[in-house]
Amino acid sequence: MKISNLGFQLPSDFNMKKKLLATTSLVAVPLLIYGIYYLWNILPIATAYSSKIMCSCVFVSGREEAPVIREDLSSFGTVEIDVNYVDSTVTSTIIGLAPRTAVFRDGLGCTLAIGTSVEALKQQQVHIEKPDQRQANNYWPTGDNFAGGEFPEEINEDVLNRAMDQVFKEDQPDVLKGTRAALVVYKGKIVAERYAEGYNRNTPLLGWSMTK
Repeated sequence: MKISNLGFQLPSDFNMKKKLLATTSLVAVPLLIYGIYYLWNILPIATAYSSKIMCSCVFVSGREEAPVIREDLSSFGTVEIDVNYVDSTVTSTIIGLAPRTAVFRDGLGCTLAIGTSVEALKQQQVHIEKPDQRQANNYWPTGDNFAGGEFPEEINEDVLNRAMDQVFKEDQPDVLKGTRAALVVYKGKIVAERYAEGYNRNTPLLGWSMTK
């Protein structure tokens, strides 16, 4: 009687396992395919972003690699970044995959070599007209002069200074502001200007949407 029961149960258990395995495969295989597809598309974004940011920060802003990685690229810890100071290029990979290279060109900044080569980018001839240096004594934006003694009476200077203090104050160690520069313009003139340590009015900085 026991042998008969065993003979009856074994095929049933075996079929259940086959069904479970088949069902698991139907779910796992599409998920695996989607995961590979997702990584295939996301990895080049991470490496391209890392190369472009590092290239601009090092070759345009004149910053050191370590602070850039710590302050600008900390969320991309798995990206390997190689800065070539001889060739003025930055190449990033993730475990050797999805290489992306950014090349620095004087007067043009950094450009990702996508759909072209570093050599082709370097061979491009682009004429950039530089601002007339004779306007340096003018007020901003045609010059660098600060409003100085002509500070507007309608602005509370103490309140403005406290606001500037707050912009740079790091009162939450776990959530840093990382402010590097702040300008306040009123009626076409700079009325407040301040920079973080290591930065000054001549430090080129990424503008993001502010540039628009």
